[in-house]
Amino acid sequence: MKNLLRIASCLLLASLFIISSCSKDEDGIPKNVIRYNGKNYKLDFAFGINYGSFQEGVTYNNTDFYFIDRVIDPEANDPLFEYGLYLEMFSAGSANFQGGEFSFYDGSGSIPSGSLFTDGGLFFYDDDLEPVFIAGGKIKLTISGDIYTFTFDMIDDDGKKLEGNFSGVIEINNIGEPNISGSITVGDDSRSADFGEIADYGALGGHYNYDFIIYDSDDTYELYFEAFSLGTSAFQTGTFTYGTTGTNYFNVIQYFDYETFDFYEAVSGSVVVTKLSGAREYRLQFNVVLDDASTLVGTVEGNFRYSYEGGRMGRVRQERGSEYFNVNKSSVRRLKK
Repeated sequence: MKNLLRIASCLLLASLFIISSCSKDEDGIPKNVIRYNGKNYKLDFAFGINYGSFQEGVTYNNTDFYFIDRVIDPEANDPLFEYGLYLEMFSAGSANFQGGEFSFYDGSGSIPSGSLFTDGGLFFYDDDLEPVFIAGGKIKLTISGDIYTFTFDMIDDDGKKLEGNFSGVIEINNIGEPNISGSITVGDDSRSADFGEIADYGALGGHYNYDFIIYDSDDTYELYFEAFSLGTSAFQTGTFTYGTTGTNYFNVIQYFDYETFDFYEAVSGSVVVTKLSGAREYRLQFNVVLDDASTLVGTVEGNFRYSYEGGRMGRVRQERGSEYFNVNKSSVRRLKK
């Protein structure tokens, strides 16, 4: 009899636990989920890009976070995913990124004290789906080693809630502070040049190949310049002319505008590359005609970040009109106002 009562009690407790657990799942928000307009969006993967620190009254450190519905390679061309959450966050008071409570700042008026976030929202791979812009709210973040725990309590332009949480290992790519200066102008549109990279592909035929990649702090565009200098021992500076393969030449300049999703390619022109004092310090002067008959001009210079890629097997070019070149400079740029 006692055994039967004990079994009955255990079954009752178990049923109460199940009811309680189900109620909690229904009323609360499951782990690693952002909820918007009654729909749960599961977040299975995240990565961050750290842009370093700067002074604006106090010291801020900027890290952008990307939460995706599945595990992807952030550097892959056009990785497949369904949706993601993007957040541009600034921690206050230290040169290193710190946890805490982050308040939304829309860029108007004086900058509030404390940590803040300025851009963000839900973005979708399907370009027929409009992104959801964040317009207010708070984010709580704790950091323990490489474990980042977020609590989201945000609203969109219409006051609808985006709320939820994420906790997990996040790998941070430290880009650091801008390393070049200057500007790039396409038609009448001028953009600052803040970051520059060199990919060294070595000797190819009778030439030596450097790829230059240039973009701004807000990732509103990316300029890709594929340069071939005459000779195979090392990259040589000089004037690079479109299509003239007997000397220094280039056959690819591509400009991706992540605000308008326009994509341009060079059809003629030249680029003067000058070596400055630093080991990877160059000045690039562009005077190029694009395939829509507009011009791409500008001068940029600085100490370019360098990576050796070895012999190239040919670059995989982007499809004309594609809106998703990679995750960290792609569909999320539709969130930039």
